[in-house]
Amino acid sequence: MKILDEMAKRADFLVLEAMPVCPGKYVVLIGGDLADVEFAMERGVELGADGIIGVVLIPDLHPGVIPAVTRDAATLLPVESVGIIETPTVAATIAAADAAAKEAEVSLLKIRLSHDLGGKGLTVLTGPQSAVEAAVARGEAVASQSGKGVETAIIEQPHPIMSAELFMTESRAQLYLGQ
Repeated sequence: MKILDEMAKRADFLVLEAMPVCPGKYVVLIGGDLADVEFAMERGVELGADGIIGVVLIPDLHPGVIPAVTRDAATLLPVESVGIIETPTVAATIAAADAAAKEAEVSLLKIRLSHDLGGKGLTVLTGPQSAVEAAVARGEAVASQSGKGVETAIIEQPHPIMSAELFMTESRAQLYLGQ
């Protein structure tokens, strides 16, 4: 938090997300004018030194990324297919989600950053099968540049229970009971 304060004293930006995610780890996502964000990030990297696990700057972030991180993403049912990209770091997660969303006509459902994931990140997206395949492949290629393990999965025609879990619209019990 001290580093975030020092970054804010150096440049104007919007804090999109700032949270502890695992013991000793803190994630900060910022946005704004590119020059200000770059200036603030330089200060953060300078102060964080060896404690920083990953940094990514994406000048033209896909508009679906932030809502998926903050869980404000629009949801649609039914789902033709679901793509999942698990990455080793928060920086790789954001970069993979951005690349995947720019690659094909898919919707980002959620992006989980480190919290309860041991420092890893998870991107879940949906769309037509061919679009999901292309998006997941692109996201995997970008995330693999981190040099660490990236896992992916594609779920074709997910069961309605899976859709309920993804979209958080109905409980499993409601589905089983037909309510």
